[in-house]
Amino acid sequence: MIHAVARSAHAVTDGQERRDALGELLELTSAMLEAALSGEWERLVALEATRQERIHEFFSTPPGQEEAAEIARAIRVILDTDRQVMRLGSERMEWLGDRLRGVRKGRAATSAYRAATAGG
Repeated sequence: MIHAVARSAHAVTDGQERRDALGELLELTSAMLEAALSGEWERLVALEATRQERIHEFFSTPPGQEEAAEIARAIRVILDTDRQVMRLGSERMEWLGDRLRGVRKGRAATSAYRAATAGG
């Protein structure tokens, strides 16, 4: 479970603070995948909004050369996880689309039946 640290919107500048913030971004990303896997879409949206805020805070200060490799690794993990979340979201959208099409066919069949029985 993610334990986001409450903080006001500000630039993340201290070395340890930046490492902690990067770790929080990875935790939020992991929690987003967990939410998608368990079908908790509203939770996913809330986590993503929090992560966007943290990303903005983190990158409001340009990274130093000494942290570039660590940040690059984290970005690759985030992008890979985001692709998984997007795939799961697409699968869910397709499932919902199938269900909606089924509902529409049912309505059309009901309407056709009513029209046929009303005229006879």
